Amino acid sequence: MEPALRVPHFVVVPLIIAHTDLIVSVPSRVAGATARLTKAKVHPLPIPIPSFDVSVYWHERVENDPANQWLRATLLELSAPWLDRSPELLAVARTSLRAADPLERAAAVRLLSRLPGEQENLRPLLRD
Repeated sequence: MEPALRVPHFVVVPLIIAHTDLIVSVPSRVAGATARLTKAKVHPLPIPIPSFDVSVYWHERVENDPANQWLRATLLELSAPWLDRSPELLAVARTSLRAADPLERAAAVRLLSRLPGEQENLRPLLRD
């Protein structure tokens, strides 16, 4: 089967398909938001779909750049809903507790303090 439509970014897809008889597969959070904004119906996929990793990379020359530090801290904070389901993301948050940037450290503390069992782990790290 050939795609009926190609778009430059997936964000516009739900708004387009809401007014057609087309179907699309998107992440569940995008589908939920779409259903709240449009009359599109959301159904689970009939087959299992593997998870995927999301990574953030930056060049060492921007390691101490305030704007880049803010962006990394913000991305870390936005990832909170997935922390308890992702060992890799949890490891990144724990590593961020020792970051040079106070914004990044603060974001990590806020995130980890929300998870059961992490409050106890935060005490010795915050004394460093």
